[in-house]
Amino acid sequence: MAPTTPKKKGNKSPKSKLQKKKPQKIEVSDDDRLPGIVYIGHIPHGFYERQINEYFSQFGKVLDIKLSRSKKTGNSKGYAFVKFQYAAVAKTVAETCHNYLFFNKLLKCEYKPLSDIHPDTFFRYHMTPNRKPKRLHNRPLTEEKILSSFTDMLSKQKKKINKLQKLGIDLDLEDIVEVNKSRLPVKPDKQPVDKEETTVESTEVSKSPAKSTKPTPKRSSKRKAESLELEEEKVSPKISPAAKRLKRAVKQSPSLKTPSNVSAKTKVSSSGKKNKK
Repeated sequence: MAPTTPKKKGNKSPKSKLQKKKPQKIEVSDDDRLPGIVYIGHIPHGFYERQINEYFSQFGKVLDIKLSRSKKTGNSKGYAFVKFQYAAVAKTVAETCHNYLFFNKLLKCEYKPLSDIHPDTFFRYHMTPNRKPKRLHNRPLTEEKILSSFTDMLSKQKKKINKLQKLGIDLDLEDIVEVNKSRLPVKPDKQPVDKEETTVESTEVSKSPAKSTKPTPKRSSKRKAESLELEEEKVSPKISPAAKRLKRAVKQSPSLKTPSNVSAKTKVSSSGKKNKK
């Protein structure tokens, strides 16, 4: 075997040296610092707004997502627009995710500048629910409404019973139709009043204002007397204001009395004086 010369440690061949490549500096323009939009097509079923945000946030910050949906059903139409913070990130997403196999579908990604997109693409209408029908349905029922609903129910029930009777079926549905009478409003019976009688009574009262048919109240119960007066005013027909003034004056001053009483007292006083003499 031929002798081999030992290799020196210090002497290394230039080919064995690993040439370290320096990373190339990517030039970033002002347009790349602006927000960028990516159009995504062929979106599979189940890949909606939340899933899109979770998946594409690995590339960069996602500002907004617009998944096109049907107005009638609300289902996805299969395409969306994703807005990134920087256009440079949007370009890399469009390059890497184009024709990417995703749930047996090939994603179609395309970079779109802001000038090519309609300004209302990411507009969202925040709908406020109409609570008026619910409020009207849950409002407390008035007495008139309860009465009308009760009468309607009774009329419908009678029609059903009549139909069943014609078919030869006799049923008593009183137990089902019964309602607490305490809930129903009680209407007072209207009695017919003759206009002629009221006019005659009012004329008689106006002619004799001093006469009163009320019972004399006790001195101790002033409040009872006042309540009786109020009740009489409500029940009795309309009295002229002059008659009311005369009544009050008679009650307040005992000196003012009817002429019949005055004549009787004068007779008694004259007889008494004569006897004394």
